[in-house]
Amino acid sequence: MYAEKLMEVLHRNNMFQYEETNMAFIISQIIELGYDKFELVIRSDKINEMTYWTIRYFKAKNITPYCILSTEENNAKSIMNIPVVSVSNLKFNDSHTKYILVILNRESDNNEQKIVNDYRESDLGFCFRRRIRFDYVRKRGCDNYYFIEQNEEKYYQILSLLEDEESKESFIEVIRCLIENDIYRYKEYSSKYKYFDSNIYIHYNNECWLNLGTCTGDTILHYLSFPFSFDKIYAIEIEKKWLEHLNELMNLLPIAIRSKIEIMPILLEGANSINNIDTIFDNTTISLINMDIEGAEITVLEGAKETIRKQLPVLAIAAYHQPKDLYKIPELIKSISDKYHIF
Repeated sequence: MYAEKLMEVLHRNNMFQYEETNMAFIISQIIELGYDKFELVIRSDKINEMTYWTIRYFKAKNITPYCILSTEENNAKSIMNIPVVSVSNLKFNDSHTKYILVILNRESDNNEQKIVNDYRESDLGFCFRRRIRFDYVRKRGCDNYYFIEQNEEKYYQILSLLEDEESKESFIEVIRCLIENDIYRYKEYSSKYKYFDSNIYIHYNNECWLNLGTCTGDTILHYLSFPFSFDKIYAIEIEKKWLEHLNELMNLLPIAIRSKIEIMPILLEGANSINNIDTIFDNTTISLINMDIEGAEITVLEGAKETIRKQLPVLAIAAYHQPKDLYKIPELIKSISDKYHIF
């Protein structure tokens, strides 16, 4: 049944195009977690569709922005019941509140006119400032279609390895959305369950987690939103801009939490390097490893074979960077230990 369904998906022609973004989520999550009292300010010198979309996004998260900073103050007193003000008229009402700034656009972005000296928000004491962009477009459809067509039999083999009907349905839909450049249209779940679905993920009270490809810290924030206890999180990231971001983000967390999170700016490598998981974490008991590391997943897994074989940590591995990953990663894990169940 499932093999026939996969075959049907592979041999029909459909194509789609979409965009998505995630910095708005990072801001909303830190406010929702409520470690401190935060208010949100939106900078949008040009009031446009992105202004409305951003307000709507945060309202959907039950976050009402404090105000909109804009040079169009005289033309719009409020947008969706959110007051529009200039920097010179901005007043913070509560000295105990921390204010976060989301930047959508500035007049200076396109050199439309010189930004006036008193219209700068950088010195107003925001505890966190980030720009939101709509800049992620899926471009993998062509490569995926060609690779899958050339290696079709491998995908039927992985389909047969999957443990349950839910995984089989999901796998087929993943293949479909990859080769059709479409969104995932099977069952939708909150992104907080991407790594932490209680039907699959087993939590240990003394959790020691290797979070590879920490990026914005979104997965850590998801983890913290559960009532989990843990001993250590190693946040492993190599991009300078994200390391700076993570250091700022950690400072927004209570000291009891951030003291157990270690940011590690290290490039993990494979079996033939000393910079691999087996060597660096040789004396560490690991209960969870997740990876989203831009196509290096297979290499890093090969450098973690002893850790995986001896400790059997939960593995949550991104398999979307390269067309081969969807079958190579399960194959590799099964070759390391046949005790793993694949979902």
